[in-house]
Amino acid sequence: MGFFLVGIFTMSAQLPNRFLLFNVKSGLSQNSVTCFFEDRKGLMWIGTQDGLNSFDGKTFNHFVCDPNDSNTLSNKYILKIEDDMYGNLWVGTSFGLNRLNPRTGKVDRIFVNQEKEVGLSMSVYEQFLFDKKHNLMVLHGGHFFTVNTQSLRVTQLAGA
Repeated sequence: MGFFLVGIFTMSAQLPNRFLLFNVKSGLSQNSVTCFFEDRKGLMWIGTQDGLNSFDGKTFNHFVCDPNDSNTLSNKYILKIEDDMYGNLWVGTSFGLNRLNPRTGKVDRIFVNQEKEVGLSMSVYEQFLFDKKHNLMVLHGGHFFTVNTQSLRVTQLAGA
């Protein structure tokens, strides 16, 4: 994909629907959009090959990877985005899972499969689901893992 398209739909028969095109000239960090997600507050999150972008309808904010700063995303290539009931954003990259607190910008890096995290294909995080205890269930490289959303402890499910 080479751009991010937003549709603005109107309820009135007199006003036509409008579509707006966003790209790097508009403030998007990169034109190759890999995924997007609308959080519970209506904020759009756009994953690209060069970082994570939030979009409030007017302004883009960028969340990047700095290899020398463990409080940033673990990689710039964003593959999957989901939020939890606490308002945290879970971001799967091509090198690790991240929990982002959108209010503070704080990032916690989590490596689901310590031995095999490096060198996996770009479809690393296939699915994010939350169980009844609000733990994150992750399908990663064909295996299921749970991540305790409070302690960040990772457990591979038996038989997976």
